[in-house]
Amino acid sequence: MIGRNRLVSTTGRGGRRFPSPFFLVVAFVLLAAACGDGSEAETTAELSWEDSPLQRALGRTFSDSDVAEEEIREQERQAQETIVQCMADAGFEYLPEDQNLGSFDDPMEQFADLSDLEFAQRFGWGASTQEDLFGFDSFDAEYEDPNQDYVGGLSPETQEAYFETLHGSGPEFDGDPSQMTEEELNAISESYEPTGCYNTAYDEIFNIGGEDRSIFEELDSEFESLWERTESDPRIVEFNREWASCVGEAGYSYSDVDEAQQALWERTDELYNSASFPGEGLTQEDHEAMSEEELEAIYSQPPEFDEELRAEIQADEIAFAVASLECGYPPPMRGGPDIFLEVRFELEKQFIAEHQDVFDRYAEDTG
Repeated sequence: MIGRNRLVSTTGRGGRRFPSPFFLVVAFVLLAAACGDGSEAETTAELSWEDSPLQRALGRTFSDSDVAEEEIREQERQAQETIVQCMADAGFEYLPEDQNLGSFDDPMEQFADLSDLEFAQRFGWGASTQEDLFGFDSFDAEYEDPNQDYVGGLSPETQEAYFETLHGSGPEFDGDPSQMTEEELNAISESYEPTGCYNTAYDEIFNIGGEDRSIFEELDSEFESLWERTESDPRIVEFNREWASCVGEAGYSYSDVDEAQQALWERTDELYNSASFPGEGLTQEDHEAMSEEELEAIYSQPPEFDEELRAEIQADEIAFAVASLECGYPPPMRGGPDIFLEVRFELEKQFIAEHQDVFDRYAEDTG
């Protein structure tokens, strides 16, 4: 399969997730976007994911990143102002937080001048080489809650009321969540109504569960079906067969790209599981006893890897990436075969036509 490319490690290099309608769109389309662009059919030589019929039907393209950044920052400002008013109505003071949204720039832009071969020779598929690609996310000890002095001056009982008013309560679980099925957890999540000034503000401003999201709820299974139709298209099946045969001649026994990616990430997890991370072993009491400067000195250090194992895993990944490229599949971070775009866009047009009434209502609702 030309599958859902996993581009971050399970060992956790995360960032804050924003529930705006734009990110709901991106969350779906990015599953496929990592697989576009390459060297196959002339008819798709000039195609990119900005040409996606589905993106256009949803009112966004990836060239809208500057618009998205402005939108997110404005929504963040509005949410904080809403929290201020909500807390004031409850008799509390609240200073807006600087959420430090960071940069919205494409982290891959810095490698735009590299050819696919040069990228593969340096970074492979970007799994075990992710620190080389993006650097190490160090601990930020500089952040200070602007409300900490105010909260610190409250009595314990009032502090409890403050945080209850600010954060509300989470969903209630009838039993141990870790023992529940995915269906049970989904049912609880879907029925949960946000409480507290913070959650209700973000629910209102980012329109979580609002009309912008309705299309994703109404067509949930159909979106999944669209992906399955793409993967099962005879042209994609044939490409995968030829690719698997080609890399097989180079010594790699993968039936499809998904299996290759899974193998790469399993080895990457092996590398990270053997690493030592800064601050391991520190207790909550240790943190409370340390100054911000001391914490920053510890957590700003990169993890310590088994360098022999790291060199072995990265060399294996790079060798495979070069072989895969020679067989027509560049590193997923760089794109994928052109045939995927050709098939995908064709099926997207069919998908929109099949559900034209839903897309028409979406367009009316979102203006």
